[in-house]
Amino acid sequence: MIINDVEVRFVSGGDDIGVGSFGLVIHAYDSDNNKCFALKTSEMDERTVNAVQREWEVLNYFNTLEEQQGFAARNHIIKMHEMKHEANYMYFLLELGGKSLGEYYRQKVAERHGRNARLEKQFRTNILKGAAQALQQFHQKGGIHLDVKEDNFVIALDENQSEPDAVFESTETIPVKLIDFNISVIVERGHVAHIEYMADAIRAPELLVDRRNVI
Repeated sequence: MIINDVEVRFVSGGDDIGVGSFGLVIHAYDSDNNKCFALKTSEMDERTVNAVQREWEVLNYFNTLEEQQGFAARNHIIKMHEMKHEANYMYFLLELGGKSLGEYYRQKVAERHGRNARLEKQFRTNILKGAAQALQQFHQKGGIHLDVKEDNFVIALDENQSEPDAVFESTETIPVKLIDFNISVIVERGHVAHIEYMADAIRAPELLVDRRNVI
């Protein structure tokens, strides 16, 4: 597949990263530059078109912010490298992230303790500090995420696209990136929250009483 000037290869259904309400994410490879990406494919129909468009607006906002203020202005937010709108689909070529927070934590603890899993408080704290850092940056730049959960944070990869080593005795923050902006809001853009997409866990009580009021 060619997305703008970038040709990427992938195995359909062979290397999925994740699937959600608004798209499928798979590994994609640019052989010309020897680089991996996350390719998110979102179908745009009557139910999803606003959410898919919103994600593009948020990703593009942070790309513009980087051009104006430098990479440090958005270094905890996943980057959109390319986008392609074709027929009823939007294709996002995204920076490749690592595992979700919980998946990374559980894997590293299992590697250290095997089946004798135990709580690694400092290691968990280091991961959560990274997530807090990402969310703080999103808020400081005028964003409201509206879907904060474990799966919407991924471990940031280094220049070799590798995850950081787990040093359990360290107090150093583990770098994390925020992802998935289908229902997010950028205040200065005048976005209105699409409350119909919100999970019940974060809906205001008055919105749960009568779902007919959800518009």
